[in-house]
Parts: sequence; structure tokens; C-alpha cells
Amino acid sequence: MPNYIHRCFLITDLGFRRLCDALKQSPSLTYLSLNFYCCERIGDAGLEALGQALCQQILLETLKLNLASCKGIGNKGVKSLCEGLKNKKWLENMSLNLLWCKLINDEALQSLSETLIELPFLINIQLNFIQ
Repeated sequence: MPNYIHRCFLITDLGFRRLCDALKQSPSLTYLSLNFYCCERIGDAGLEALGQALCQQILLETLKLNLASCKGIGNKGVKSLCEGLKNKKWLENMSLNLLWCKLINDEALQSLSETLIELPFLINIQLNFIQ
């Protein structure tokens, strides 16, 4: 059985926010992988909640995030995610898939670039934006 959630058209920012609230209760995670491929009703508010949850994760070493085809995600959501990634001193591996998130433009990439510069131990990165 696959270990991911995908094509769940009924999952919204509210459900995603609740998951992120639960993540806040586990501040010592070192590995986090979320695959919400094609959950089209997750948008900027969901990523804002994830950014807030990531602020709590002080020991995070690996982040894998697949939000491809989450069509409501735009610059504001990516910026919120980047806020959560700041000061992740131990983050070594990051995979971010925002394929087919058509509301993202240069502004989001600017926020991401500024954040990546501040991650001193990041050694592996995979970004997917190609449409």
C-alpha cells in the first residue's frame, strides 16, 4: 500500500492545518515527508500552517514535500513555508515539488533563494517547478 496521500480532492486547507497542528506537538522530528500530490484544494493557508509547524521543528534534518498540482498555492504560501525553514540549522536534505502550481512566480523563487542561503548544512536539494 502506498505511504502517501494523493488525488484527495476533498482535503482542504482546514484538514492540512489540523495535520500541521499535530506536527507542532512533535518538535523533535528529524525527518518529515509529506506527499499531497494533486490535492487541489490545498493552498496558501495550508502552507502558512506548515510554515508555522516547521518553526517548531528545531532538529529537522530532512524535509520532503510534494505539493504538485495543489493549484491554490502561490507566492504567499511559498513565502510562509520559507519563514518556517529559516534557522533550520540542521537541515541537510530538502526536496520540494511544486509542479503545476501555476500561481507561483519569481517572487516565490526570490523568497526561496533568500532562505536557502541561510541554511548552513544543506547538502542535498531537489526543487521541481517545471510545467
